[in-house]
Amino acid sequence: MAIDPGFAPGPLIVVGQIVGLRNVIIERHHTDRLAVRRCAIGLPFGLGAGLAVLAVVSDQVIALFVGSFAAAGAISLLLGLRIPRSPRVEVATGTAVAFSSVTAALPGPAFALTFSEMKPATLRGTVGSVFFMVAVTAMIGLIATNEFGGHELELIGWLIPGILLGLGLARFVRPLLDRAWFRPAVLLVALAGGIALILRQLI
Repeated sequence: MAIDPGFAPGPLIVVGQIVGLRNVIIERHHTDRLAVRRCAIGLPFGLGAGLAVLAVVSDQVIALFVGSFAAAGAISLLLGLRIPRSPRVEVATGTAVAFSSVTAALPGPAFALTFSEMKPATLRGTVGSVFFMVAVTAMIGLIATNEFGGHELELIGWLIPGILLGLGLARFVRPLLDRAWFRPAVLLVALAGGIALILRQLI
């Protein structure tokens, strides 16, 4: 987003599926199918609201959305905020995930607040399944509303090598990481990035 606001939402949604499909396939036996179905109920409402917002806001406002979602999500998780799970909360989570995906290409914060207590394999499989549904429907909506075209395809091409490199490195690095310090470190980086993006749009 700091390089080109056009990266959100379409290109980031598409390249995110490279990681998402990996999780859907490899972690399929761990996926919480009931949670996925409940999230799916809320997806159409979030997608509709997100597409409506995109139709009336500028790239600068979208960048503010991205920065705000990143910073708010990181702060909430660093403070240990958790939302008690229930069927209604899971439906609402699906709505929030879809809305933040379409407007800011950031589906993660809403999902993490609700499902962060899941075991890693279950979380990856469940998140991947929900994100895949969001990506397919969101891309249909973005194409139909002329929010995705040739420029976005070019940006996807620039992102794919880095995504593939990251996936390759993660396979070897993941077993060496200590979750106790790595998770807060990632959240602090996300927080700093979100704040920097907000300041860039305001200054």
